[in-house]
Amino acid sequence: MKVYDPMKGVREASRRAEELRRKKQQEDLRRFQEKQRRDRDMAYGSMFIAPKIKGPR
Repeated sequence: MKVYDPMKGVREASRRAEELRRKKQQEDLRRFQEKQRRDRDMAYGSMFIAPKIKGPR
C-alpha cells in the first residue's frame, strides 16, 4: 500500500531550488574569478606596456 506523503512535493522543490542556487553560486564565482583575472592581466599589461610607450623615442 502506498503511503501518501504530503511533504514529498515540498522536499522535491526545495532540493531542486537548492541545486539551482548552488549552480548559480558556482557560475557567479567562476564569472567573478574570470573578471578578476582579466582585470589583473590588464593591470599587469598596462604596467609593462606603459613604460615602453612613454620611453624615449
